[in-house]
Amino acid sequence: MNNESDELNRHKLYQKVSEKYDGNWDGEEMSFSCVEGKVEVISLQFFENFFVGTNKVTYANNSVWRRSAISNDNFITIRLGSHGEIKERSKGTSMAEGIYIYNSQQPLTFNFQSDTEFEILAITFPYELIKKVNILNESSNLKMIFEKKDFFFQYFPMSIEIENLVRYVFEHRNNKELRKSIFISKAFEIIGRLDQKIVEKESVSTNLHPHDLEMMIDLKVKILQDYTIQPNLDIIASDLGMSKSKLQRSFKSVFKTSILKYFNSQRLEEARRKIEYTEDSLSYISYDLGFNDISHFSTAFKKHFGIAPSDVRENA
Repeated sequence: MNNESDELNRHKLYQKVSEKYDGNWDGEEMSFSCVEGKVEVISLQFFENFFVGTNKVTYANNSVWRRSAISNDNFITIRLGSHGEIKERSKGTSMAEGIYIYNSQQPLTFNFQSDTEFEILAITFPYELIKKVNILNESSNLKMIFEKKDFFFQYFPMSIEIENLVRYVFEHRNNKELRKSIFISKAFEIIGRLDQKIVEKESVSTNLHPHDLEMMIDLKVKILQDYTIQPNLDIIASDLGMSKSKLQRSFKSVFKTSILKYFNSQRLEEARRKIEYTEDSLSYISYDLGFNDISHFSTAFKKHFGIAPSDVRENA
C-alpha cells in the first residue's frame, strides 16, 4: 500500500485507496482488509482544513507513505502514536512511545515494514487558525515552534496525560453521536498539554537532510521492535553506512537524546504501561522487557519515575 498525498488532500487519498481496494470510504471513515493488510481510518474535518483522525493499519507487505510539501501556507501536523513489529503483546498496552510535530515545508517519508502495525492519532491544521482561536499565549514555547518559517520536525516523548487522551479518543472513535465533540475537544486539550509540557525553548530539528531524517525515524522503529535486545551502535552504523559519531548526532538532532538513553527510557515507559494497563506480574514484565532481574528493573524504574513499580501497581 504505497501512497502519496499532502495533508490537505487526505480525504481524496482515502477515496482513492477505497476505490482501489474495494473499501467503503464515506467521507469520514473506512475499513477494509486485503492481501496487503488491514485498514481502519476515521478522519473528521472541522472549521477550514482542521483535521483530526485515527488510523489503525496492519501491513502485510512493505509499504511507504510519502507526504508532499505545501509551500504556500504553514500547516502543522501533530502525530501521536507509533508503529512497530506485530508480536504478542499484553492486553491493554499500546505502541505509544512518541509525538511528532512537523510543518508542511518539506516532503516526508514514512516506511512500514511487512508484519507491522501502525496506530496513530493525527491532528493537522493551518497555524493561522490556531492564532484565531487564541489558545496559546504570547510567551508560549509551542507557539514559537509553530511560527518557524522553515521546515521543522520536533519529537517529544508521550506523557501519561497525553497518552490517556489518545486512548480516550481511540476508545470512543466508533461512537458516531459523540465522536465529533470528542475528537475536537481532545485535539485542543492535546495542544494545550503539549504547550504545558514544553517548559523551555526547545532545540528544533531544521537542518537534517530528508534522507537522514527518514533513516532516523526508521531506526527508532527498529530499535523498539524488541526490548530484550540492546541496540548495537557498531552494527547500526555499519548497516546505515555512516560513522558512529554521525549516527549519534543525527539521532540526537531528532530525538534529543542518545540512542541507548532513548531505548532505555522507552523500555521503562513500556513497563509503566504494562503495570498500569495489564495484570502481568512485575517479575514477568521485568523478564519480558529484557531486564536481568526484578531488582535491577525496580531500581531503574524508580530512578526514572521517582516511584517504585510496586507502588504504581497498587495505585493502578
